[in-house]
Amino acid sequence: MIGFLRGRILEIQRDRILIDVGGIGFEVKVPLRLIEEPQFSEGDTIELYIHTHFYSQEFKFELFGFETPEEKDLFRILVSVPTVGTKLALSILSTFSFPELATIILSGDADALTRARGVGRKVAEMLIVELKDKIKDLGVEDIKNLSILNDVTAALRSLDYSESESRKLAKKAVEIKGENATLEELIALAISLGRGER
Repeated sequence: MIGFLRGRILEIQRDRILIDVGGIGFEVKVPLRLIEEPQFSEGDTIELYIHTHFYSQEFKFELFGFETPEEKDLFRILVSVPTVGTKLALSILSTFSFPELATIILSGDADALTRARGVGRKVAEMLIVELKDKIKDLGVEDIKNLSILNDVTAALRSLDYSESESRKLAKKAVEIKGENATLEELIALAISLGRGER
């Protein structure tokens, strides 16, 4: 199965991207955040972690693409929950980044989860029950660290870093400075690390 794609964007549609990989066009559904934020344009090179989803009743498959492996894993966890299909899972990941969603699940904030289209109160409560242990299985347990990572990531995103770059640099900054560093110190370090890598 396809697990990763790197190629040139041929076309950006409402909820999917057409990617040219070595002369073959792959149609990949992506979270709306990826399309609505003007970080990618047609002709740009993009890298996506791919989940290949097979619909047994219709005997067809679709490709879903994510900027980070954590988002891909989270999508797989979401679609494994009874009553949650690919459409609802993609809606949730279109509304929340990985650290935002993990924080909401671990803190049990059902009200926040209802911001995603298609998620009512009952579905939100069900998702929190179903996902809490599975989120921990991904090694995500510390809400404080997640909140810090989310804040640093958001700051970098506002400076036109991609989601994957922002997450990577935020993680490095926290590893170097520690969770007791101020947000300003972590952002400054992450930007400095980013300049060294670009």
